[in-house]
Amino acid sequence: MPHDSKLLSIEKCKLGMQKIEEKLVDENDINILTHLFGDAKDWTFISPVTASYDSQISSVYVYLTFLQYIFSNIETKIFGASLNYKSTSFKWLQNVCGIKIGDKIKVEYTIQDIDNTTGEIKIETAGYVNNIAICNGTLVVTLPPRPIEKNIHNFPKLRLLEDKLGKGYEVMLERLSKIATKPMPSAIIFPTDYISLELAYEGKKDGIIEPILIGPKEKILDVAQSKQLDISDIEIMDAKTHEEAAAKGAFLAKEQRINCIIKGNIHTDDVLHAILEKENNLRTSRKVSHVFIMGTPNYRKPIFITDAVVNIAPDLNAKVDIVQNAVDLYITLFVRTPKVAILSAVETVNMKMQSTIDATILSKMSQRGQIKNAIVDGPLAFDNAISKEAAIIKGIKSDVAGDADIFVVPDIESGNILFKQMSFLSDAKSIGIVLGAKIPIVITSRAEGDVVSRKASCALAYLQYLSTTKAK
Repeated sequence: MPHDSKLLSIEKCKLGMQKIEEKLVDENDINILTHLFGDAKDWTFISPVTASYDSQISSVYVYLTFLQYIFSNIETKIFGASLNYKSTSFKWLQNVCGIKIGDKIKVEYTIQDIDNTTGEIKIETAGYVNNIAICNGTLVVTLPPRPIEKNIHNFPKLRLLEDKLGKGYEVMLERLSKIATKPMPSAIIFPTDYISLELAYEGKKDGIIEPILIGPKEKILDVAQSKQLDISDIEIMDAKTHEEAAAKGAFLAKEQRINCIIKGNIHTDDVLHAILEKENNLRTSRKVSHVFIMGTPNYRKPIFITDAVVNIAPDLNAKVDIVQNAVDLYITLFVRTPKVAILSAVETVNMKMQSTIDATILSKMSQRGQIKNAIVDGPLAFDNAISKEAAIIKGIKSDVAGDADIFVVPDIESGNILFKQMSFLSDAKSIGIVLGAKIPIVITSRAEGDVVSRKASCALAYLQYLSTTKAK
């Protein structure tokens, strides 16, 4: 291992030598301690001198761990990975100390004694927060003749994932509590699996939906009993087959007994076929399309992906509706103008690639007001749609590049691949909804087993229904 001349070895240590290191407390520092100790609200710590036993457990231990985390980080920068602690002692100088993001931690180390025989070094330490002395103490450590370099670049990175989906669900529930007077009547089509029944139970409990279960009654009750779900207060409408269940759901929507259809353990095509039957009168002037809303720790805001579920190979006319459906949904949620990236493999027009031609026309249609309330640009490759740096490198000047809200894929294949890649490789959570019919249709990925995502999809559907009803 190569010797790092910046690290202190016992050969370099001299009596009275002083080292001073500083570190700014960042969000990751606080998040790590929050994750370990489960308290994100109050980062004021009490010294052992004045603390009660309970507060020592909840506060002082956290403080000691935090300081040890900071000190160890700094000590490794000075001595390398070869530092071996023989003894430590600390004295508190402040009864109360608060630590927050942006605070400056300063640590001073002064060598007081060196034993060349044993390799022991006595070091006086002092700790400061924003230049206020908070503690001092003594370290007795040993060092080998040469320090061991620690290559931090080879260490696995620690990343804490923010529950953006959970926060978004709470926001939607808060909005619904202000504008909705009762749960949304909803039909769950063929709920013969635990995931579907769990949604019915939890969604009803949270006051989002008033579910009607449509499917084989005996099978539904058997699944509920095996999973110990009490659905005795939920209406069940018996239907033996997928086709029968979907048809009954569409009929309930036609008769305005329900305001939303939720896909259960049934193929998406079977649900949509029944809804789009002309006799059910659930169509509008637009094509139906699906939108995934995804939250990932790798992007600073929600990502709308459309259409990765319904339209297999949409032509230009279909893409106009796909874009407008997504834009309307975005405005319902965020009440601001979205930036729409029309995706392709490249960011220039290629006459052999229809997706680049469609993207160019869609961008111009937006400029002419044929697509409303959005800033649309394309063609854009995914990298320069999501990364400002990638766009700059390629010389792209665009209000959308690097800052897109809605990502319009060329076809269902590319959309499905993008969605699943983000789900399984990028820690993304998702909710999903079908738009363009007279009522919203909730279709989430069966691979997404989190009930929160399914409840959030229902809350989103309710917000969309209330928005479109109000617009009428």
